[in-house]
Amino acid sequence: MEKKAAAILAGEEVEEDGDTTRGVFITGQKFRWTNGIVPYEIDPNLPNQKRITDAITHWQEKTSIRFVWRTSSNTSQYPNYIYFKPENGCWSYIGMQGGRQEIGLAEGCSTGSTIHEIGHALGLWHEQSREDRDRNIRIHWENIEDREKPNKKLRNAFKRHKEFFDAQD
Repeated sequence: MEKKAAAILAGEEVEEDGDTTRGVFITGQKFRWTNGIVPYEIDPNLPNQKRITDAITHWQEKTSIRFVWRTSSNTSQYPNYIYFKPENGCWSYIGMQGGRQEIGLAEGCSTGSTIHEIGHALGLWHEQSREDRDRNIRIHWENIEDREKPNKKLRNAFKRHKEFFDAQD
Protein backbone atom coordinates (compact mmCIF):
# COMPACT_ATOMS: atom_id res chain seq x y z
CA MET A 1 0.00 0.00 0.00
CA GLU A 2 2.83 2.43 0.81
CA LYS A 3 4.38 1.79 -2.60
CA LYS A 4 1.03 2.45 -4.26
CA ALA A 5 0.45 5.67 -2.28
CA ALA A 6 3.95 6.93 -3.13
CA ALA A 7 3.43 6.20 -6.83
CA ILE A 8 0.08 7.99 -6.84
CA LEU A 9 1.61 11.04 -5.16
CA ALA A 10 4.43 11.05 -7.72
CA GLY A 11 1.97 10.76 -10.60
CA GLU A 12 3.44 7.47 -11.72
CA GLU A 13 1.56 4.48 -13.05
CA VAL A 14 0.85 2.04 -10.24
CA GLU A 15 2.03 -1.47 -10.92
CA GLU A 16 0.99 -4.57 -9.05
CA ASP A 17 2.14 -8.03 -10.11
CA GLY A 18 3.59 -6.57 -13.33
CA ASP A 19 0.21 -5.28 -14.47
CA THR A 20 -0.61 -1.59 -14.47
CA THR A 21 -3.55 -1.11 -12.15
CA ARG A 22 -5.98 1.63 -13.09
CA GLY A 23 -9.15 2.51 -11.37
CA VAL A 24 -9.62 4.40 -8.19
CA PHE A 25 -7.25 7.30 -9.06
CA ILE A 26 -7.08 9.25 -12.30
CA THR A 27 -3.79 8.44 -14.03
CA GLY A 28 -1.22 10.95 -15.20
CA GLN A 29 1.28 13.36 -13.70
CA LYS A 30 -0.68 16.41 -14.88
CA PHE A 31 -3.51 15.53 -12.47
CA ARG A 32 -1.25 15.28 -9.38
CA TRP A 33 -0.81 17.98 -6.78
CA THR A 34 2.89 18.90 -6.69
CA ASN A 35 4.67 17.07 -3.86
CA GLY A 36 1.27 16.10 -2.40
CA ILE A 37 0.65 19.72 -1.33
CA VAL A 38 -2.81 21.17 -1.99
CA PRO A 39 -3.08 24.95 -1.63
CA TYR A 40 -6.58 26.27 -1.01
CA GLU A 41 -8.70 29.35 -0.48
CA ILE A 42 -12.23 29.66 0.89
CA ASP A 43 -14.72 32.15 -0.49
CA PRO A 44 -15.58 34.49 2.41
CA ASN A 45 -19.30 34.15 1.52
CA LEU A 46 -19.28 30.37 1.94
CA PRO A 47 -21.38 29.40 4.99
CA ASN A 48 -20.17 26.87 7.57
CA GLN A 49 -16.47 26.99 6.73
CA LYS A 50 -15.74 24.61 9.59
CA ARG A 51 -16.87 21.71 7.38
CA ILE A 52 -13.93 22.54 5.09
CA THR A 53 -11.35 22.72 7.85
CA ASP A 54 -12.76 19.51 9.36
CA ALA A 55 -12.59 17.78 5.96
CA ILE A 56 -9.01 18.96 5.44
CA THR A 57 -8.12 17.65 8.90
CA HIS A 58 -9.63 14.29 7.94
CA TRP A 59 -7.42 14.02 4.81
CA GLN A 60 -4.30 15.15 6.64
CA GLU A 61 -4.83 12.67 9.48
CA LYS A 62 -5.42 9.74 7.12
CA THR A 63 -2.98 10.48 4.26
CA SER A 64 0.35 12.13 3.55
CA ILE A 65 -1.43 14.86 1.54
CA ARG A 66 -0.92 18.33 3.04
CA PHE A 67 -3.11 21.40 2.60
CA VAL A 68 -1.69 24.93 2.64
CA TRP A 69 -3.72 28.10 3.05
CA ARG A 70 -3.05 30.24 -0.06
CA THR A 71 -2.37 33.87 0.84
CA SER A 72 -1.22 37.01 -0.95
CA SER A 73 2.34 36.28 0.19
CA ASN A 74 2.48 32.75 -1.33
CA THR A 75 0.33 33.02 -4.49
CA SER A 76 3.35 32.89 -6.80
CA GLN A 77 4.51 29.72 -5.06
CA TYR A 78 1.10 28.08 -5.52
CA PRO A 79 -0.41 28.90 -8.93
CA ASN A 80 -2.58 25.74 -8.78
CA TYR A 81 -5.08 25.72 -5.95
CA ILE A 82 -8.54 24.71 -4.80
CA TYR A 83 -11.13 27.43 -4.27
CA PHE A 84 -14.11 26.44 -2.12
CA LYS A 85 -17.16 28.45 -3.13
CA PRO A 86 -20.91 28.55 -2.50
CA GLU A 87 -22.88 26.67 -5.17
CA ASN A 88 -26.03 24.72 -5.80
CA GLY A 89 -25.05 21.14 -5.02
CA CYS A 90 -21.74 19.56 -4.04
CA TRP A 91 -19.22 19.04 -6.85
CA SER A 92 -15.55 18.95 -7.83
CA TYR A 93 -13.35 18.16 -10.81
CA ILE A 94 -11.24 14.98 -10.79
CA GLY A 95 -7.55 15.54 -10.07
CA MET A 96 -5.57 18.79 -10.28
CA GLN A 97 -6.79 20.85 -13.23
CA GLY A 98 -4.35 23.77 -13.05
CA GLY A 99 -4.92 27.34 -11.91
CA ARG A 100 -7.94 28.11 -9.77
CA GLN A 101 -9.88 24.88 -9.32
CA GLU A 102 -13.30 25.32 -7.80
CA ILE A 103 -15.12 23.01 -5.45
CA GLY A 104 -18.77 23.94 -5.16
CA LEU A 105 -20.55 23.46 -1.84
CA ALA A 106 -24.22 24.17 -1.22
CA GLU A 107 -25.27 25.10 2.28
CA GLY A 108 -26.53 21.52 2.81
CA CYS A 109 -23.21 19.86 1.89
CA SER A 110 -21.93 18.22 5.06
CA THR A 111 -18.38 17.63 6.27
CA GLY A 112 -18.68 14.13 4.79
CA SER A 113 -19.69 15.59 1.42
CA THR A 114 -16.76 18.00 1.61
CA ILE A 115 -14.37 15.09 2.34
CA HIS A 116 -15.88 13.36 -0.71
CA GLU A 117 -15.43 16.39 -3.01
CA ILE A 118 -11.84 16.92 -1.85
CA GLY A 119 -11.25 13.26 -2.74
CA HIS A 120 -12.30 14.07 -6.30
CA ALA A 121 -9.93 17.05 -6.43
CA LEU A 122 -7.15 14.70 -5.28
CA GLY A 123 -7.97 12.40 -8.19
CA LEU A 124 -10.44 9.83 -6.87
CA TRP A 125 -13.16 8.55 -9.19
CA HIS A 126 -16.61 7.30 -8.27
CA GLU A 127 -16.69 3.52 -8.53
CA GLN A 128 -18.96 3.66 -11.60
CA SER A 129 -16.48 5.97 -13.37
CA ARG A 130 -13.29 4.02 -12.64
CA GLU A 131 -10.99 3.42 -15.59
CA ASP A 132 -11.19 -0.32 -14.91
CA ARG A 133 -14.95 -0.39 -14.36
CA ASP A 134 -15.77 -2.56 -17.37
CA ARG A 135 -13.43 -5.31 -16.17
CA ASN A 136 -15.55 -5.69 -13.04
CA ILE A 137 -19.14 -5.07 -14.02
CA ARG A 138 -21.32 -5.19 -17.10
CA ILE A 139 -23.81 -2.38 -17.56
CA HIS A 140 -26.99 -3.23 -19.43
CA TRP A 141 -27.19 0.13 -21.22
CA GLU A 142 -30.36 -0.91 -23.03
CA ASN A 143 -32.11 -0.96 -19.63
CA ILE A 144 -31.04 2.55 -18.66
CA GLU A 145 -33.11 5.52 -19.77
CA ASP A 146 -31.27 7.83 -22.20
CA ARG A 147 -31.45 10.73 -19.74
CA GLU A 148 -29.67 8.59 -17.12
CA LYS A 149 -26.73 7.50 -19.32
CA PRO A 150 -24.29 10.39 -18.77
CA ASN A 151 -21.65 9.50 -16.16
CA LYS A 152 -22.79 12.12 -13.69
CA LYS A 153 -26.25 10.56 -13.62
CA LEU A 154 -25.16 6.93 -13.57
CA ARG A 155 -24.85 6.83 -9.77
CA ASN A 156 -28.51 7.80 -9.41
CA ALA A 157 -29.51 5.24 -12.02
CA PHE A 158 -27.61 2.57 -10.10
CA LYS A 159 -29.37 3.45 -6.85
CA ARG A 160 -32.80 3.24 -8.52
CA HIS A 161 -32.13 0.28 -10.85
CA LYS A 162 -29.68 -2.10 -9.17
CA GLU A 163 -31.14 -5.00 -11.14
CA PHE A 164 -29.62 -3.57 -14.35
CA PHE A 165 -26.03 -4.10 -13.13
CA ASP A 166 -24.29 -7.48 -12.91
CA ALA A 167 -21.09 -8.10 -10.97
CA GLN A 168 -18.53 -9.92 -13.11
CA ASP A 169 -17.14 -13.13 -11.61
